[in-house]
Amino acid sequence: MSKRFLAALVVALVAALVVVGCGDKGSPSPTAPSTVTPTPPTPTPTPTPTPTPVVYAPPPAGLNPAIWRYGFYDYDRMYRPESVHYILPADASQKARDAFSAAIATYRGHGLRTPMDLVPSATGANIQVRVTPGLVCGTDQAKSAACTSLEALSSGWITRGIMEFAFTSFMEDKDLVLYESSRAFGTSGFIPMPGYFFSNPSVGDGLTPDEIRMLVARESVPLLAVFIDK
Repeated sequence: MSKRFLAALVVALVAALVVVGCGDKGSPSPTAPSTVTPTPPTPTPTPTPTPTPVVYAPPPAGLNPAIWRYGFYDYDRMYRPESVHYILPADASQKARDAFSAAIATYRGHGLRTPMDLVPSATGANIQVRVTPGLVCGTDQAKSAACTSLEALSSGWITRGIMEFAFTSFMEDKDLVLYESSRAFGTSGFIPMPGYFFSNPSVGDGLTPDEIRMLVARESVPLLAVFIDK
């Protein structure tokens, strides 16, 4: 075989290899994995709690705001019991029982709708009445004649309480009992003006018309309503 023929054959083979290399990719490459990033789920927004609107309770027309404010409990909000049950000690004297019965009759006679009695109950507010010698009320460490502490639900309903008197004779005093028993309704403080029963029960003149009006009107005020003076 001549050298010229061999050279031609080599050229032909190289050309064939070039054609195969350019036109045939051989076995196909495996499919490349997907690079698409999945879309994360849209987070559910946390709902913003809707604040409970504040209800304000101005005094009835013509009623002094200082008298009206007596009808609101601490922080000047309206708290009330569904009913009041004064639970006297088992050894309470008849005079003490008569004093509480007289107070209940007085409030009922003036038109208060809150049920009141001297019998424990599973509903309303049971107010435990007791004698505490050397009684101290509040944070001023001053000795007191009587004081009452109450417990209430967040809804504003009073559920129970303790009413204390410094002496047995105080628990038998009709004026002091009438004064202190009003605390079970959710009243607090005192009327800072002379001439009113809830400013000085020792005067013994009984409830004034404005005080009665306050006690009756507060029974229609929404629970947790906030005192406002006008």
